Amino acid sequence: MKLNLNSIKYPVSFLKTNLRGWKTDRKIIVFESDDWGSIRMPSKESYSNIIKAGIPIDKCPFLRNDSFETVEDFHYLFKVLKKFKDKNGKHPVITANYILRNPDFKKIKDSNYNNFSSELFTEHLIKTNKYDNYFNILRQGIRDGLIKPQLHGPFHVNVKYWMEYLNTNSASTIIAFNNLVYGLSTNVVNEERKSFLATFDYDCNSDFINFLEPALIKSIKDFENIFGYKSLSFIAPNYVWDKKIEEVLSKNNIKLIQSAKHRKRPSISKNSKRHEKIILGSKNEFGQTYLTRNILFEPSTSINKIEHMQECFNKIHYSFLLNKPAIISTHRLNFMGGLNLKNREENLMLLEELLTNIIRKWPQVEFFSSDDLGNIINN
Repeated sequence: MKLNLNSIKYPVSFLKTNLRGWKTDRKIIVFESDDWGSIRMPSKESYSNIIKAGIPIDKCPFLRNDSFETVEDFHYLFKVLKKFKDKNGKHPVITANYILRNPDFKKIKDSNYNNFSSELFTEHLIKTNKYDNYFNILRQGIRDGLIKPQLHGPFHVNVKYWMEYLNTNSASTIIAFNNLVYGLSTNVVNEERKSFLATFDYDCNSDFINFLEPALIKSIKDFENIFGYKSLSFIAPNYVWDKKIEEVLSKNNIKLIQSAKHRKRPSISKNSKRHEKIILGSKNEFGQTYLTRNILFEPSTSINKIEHMQECFNKIHYSFLLNKPAIISTHRLNFMGGLNLKNREENLMLLEELLTNIIRKWPQVEFFSSDDLGNIINN
């Protein structure tokens, strides 16, 4: 593959955001993928009903394509990953960051929108008779080194903010709720509001102490019960978290914080600089190590998927020139076919092309999960 001519503009901006932090002469690639376990758009029927109600959810790629992962989604993703091996004989591995709970819409409605209830994603699998098949293929993928679940959080909804809109009879919020959808994006509604998805964007200490802290602690324990091992890393929904979150994670033996290049502090912060740059390999006051994403492979959100894939390849090239690992953000929606089969098929073809070109250009490449990279940095 030839480098895209448009890449001329990248070295300066890429240099500014990637010059500092941990360095290595090893050619390391990590794929970090958020939102596994969450139910963003539950069915084609829900999607159709909301469109018919006049809410243009077709404008949002997550609402168009992001459905709960199926055995078929795992199968076809693993089929691509198995085709490739690094210099150590290891396959590319997806760090699958799991949301453990989804809203229990019936219980919330029965409480007249006064009480939030949720259920583990495993309960959804049991109800739909898919638990055994799901975990059979997932566990095989873990054994084969193709996927490594880590913790994304208890749920992917800002409970207080979402419930406030349910109680004020926000028309779009109620329509979505009646179709079992909570994650209605801000770009498809007429009302001026913040995102419903930033779980830890709290605005008073009592909310943190009474609700968010115990929910986070429970999610850490739930993760271990479900997967049989402790998550060593954590990624906050919508990249919104603060020191209090880190302290809870630290007390529960989570050593690594996945992040975008910047994180946003919760609304309770009075600091005018709510955005903070995160440096790869740096540590917070609790000794936790930050893992900073520096590349995107998000074809589902891109207008020109071919150019997007080329840009991803180019930035891997720049990362290696700067002696940086390539930590690639690639959300679950890119590999889902339950709502839109074409979405999964096209994106897996691009992933295969990307991996083909990576192996061809850098035969010495090494594939790691986020927790393995964290161990390399710390050691």
